[in-house]
Amino acid sequence: MILLDIPQGAITIASAILVVVVGGAITVAVWILRLLYSIQGRLTALETKLETIDPGSVLDANARIAIVWDEFKAEGVPNLRRGAGPPGNPMLQERWDELLMKLERDELADDEAEELLAALLKRRDQAKDENDVFTNTLLGPGIVLTRWQLKEKELREQK
Repeated sequence: MILLDIPQGAITIASAILVVVVGGAITVAVWILRLLYSIQGRLTALETKLETIDPGSVLDANARIAIVWDEFKAEGVPNLRRGAGPPGNPMLQERWDELLMKLERDELADDEAEELLAALLKRRDQAKDENDVFTNTLLGPGIVLTRWQLKEKELREQK
């Protein structure tokens, strides 16, 4: 047997390092197991929720939304263009008509959507001040469609 001449302090330091490394590895392993268990629980809960959803009700909701969306596109925006004027000084009638035509054809750029939404909201405030229910009703589809486009932009930027 060969006796090694290793100082006692080096053995103590090496033992301490080994304990820290093994302890760290055990801690990481436990953390990973807890994470996997948590994910498994969340997936089980999600599966349970998905089992209760009726596919027919989802299809019905999508069909209803499509009908409302098509109505807004087919009737809401053209009626808005014919029945309500621009909010006044900041926007000319030609620009108002141009933006509404682009909205109707799904050609509205994001910056134009912001401009149109600001004009629609200003016009709605004017209609409320004038107690003009007809104009206020006409503005609804334009506001909804423009806000939806801006929400889609926000969702695209989050990705």
